[in-house]
Amino acid sequence: MEEEIQGSCEICGQENCVESKKTEWACAKCNAETERLFFSYRCEKCESQKFNITRKLACKECGAESELSEEHDTTEIK
Repeated sequence: MEEEIQGSCEICGQENCVESKKTEWACAKCNAETERLFFSYRCEKCESQKFNITRKLACKECGAESELSEEHDTTEIK
């Protein structure tokens, strides 16, 4: 499923044209990559609740690719 990211392309300047092609989750503590999280939103290896998320993005207009990285803390999720 493609997820549209609100924003503009830095290459062609089009608005709201950037979509997420792939999202990768990696534990912020042990760096283990995962495709799914436990029901408790913990790392399968070390049970940390902090993750680094990297989204591979692509512009629907010109095809330019980029990445968006952010840290995600799941301790607030019940």
